[in-house]
Amino acid sequence: MEKKDIITKFIEDSLEIKKAKENFIKNITDNIEQIIKIFMEQIEICAKKVKEAGKENISYMHISLLKVDMLLGIYKYRIQIQNNEWYMDKEQIIYEFILSEFFMPLIKLKEELLEKSRQYIGKINKYDINNIIFEEADKYNEVLIVIMREAFYQLDKEDLINKVTKEEYFIIRMGEFRGESEIIYKRDNVVKNMEIWNDAQRGEIKAKHKLIYSCWNDMVIMKNQSQYKDFSFAQFKKVNITNGIFNSCEFASTIFIDCEFNNCLFINCSFNRSKLINCQFINTRFDNSIMKEVLCQKGNLLKMELTEEQLKGIYVYREL
Repeated sequence: MEKKDIITKFIEDSLEIKKAKENFIKNITDNIEQIIKIFMEQIEICAKKVKEAGKENISYMHISLLKVDMLLGIYKYRIQIQNNEWYMDKEQIIYEFILSEFFMPLIKLKEELLEKSRQYIGKINKYDINNIIFEEADKYNEVLIVIMREAFYQLDKEDLINKVTKEEYFIIRMGEFRGESEIIYKRDNVVKNMEIWNDAQRGEIKAKHKLIYSCWNDMVIMKNQSQYKDFSFAQFKKVNITNGIFNSCEFASTIFIDCEFNNCLFINCSFNRSKLINCQFINTRFDNSIMKEVLCQKGNLLKMELTEEQLKGIYVYREL
């Protein structure tokens, strides 16, 4: 049996791996408010470091899980703050904090797997166990990424972000150090035009993900035709969309604020946990589209021409 097959069988036979992740998720779920508070406190500390350093033009923040410290049973995150030159910034602000207490199931798992590997008489070594732990840590980190993205989506963190930077363009990414990362927050108040909008949609495959987390402010979109596009986590503020057709598009956690829809058609689209705040709908339909946990004000429900089934997925917020 080849080494990769032995490792695969070892993982499949190790019920401890599944149990450890279940314990991790339960611990995180039970302490989700504390987790969010810890991360926000670290960003607050970084804001103070930015002020002390007098650093300007800040556009990027990376929150990364450091793998090298895992070998010592330490689960540490690094925050890197960079200006608009990104990785070319020679004076990055770097801050690290430890979160080992929430990774205890993974620390215990490593001990259990090391003990179990003895049954394989040298076929599974310490190096193999470390690689398994690294892979599991990535999965655990993905859980925290979802939590932090949700925290920024649900809560107004503009005051906190403004302490770090007042730049019109600012992104927070979270992932592994020098590895893959995902956007958990984006502010892009740069005013765009139809040329930029059309450029973001060009190409069936390449353009599909270009619109995730995109931001559109103070603009008019005319005669638009979007098909199979993903607008998840996108933000539309004070946007007028006239004669627009959106076919089979994804609007997951998309935010619309002070927008106006004139003669628009959303067909076979999915609105999942989207927010429609103070929006106006004129001759706009949502044919065969799915509404799930969508936030909207009561006054616009009749104007949206929704079916009874679609109305079940609408949550009405209180108008001030």
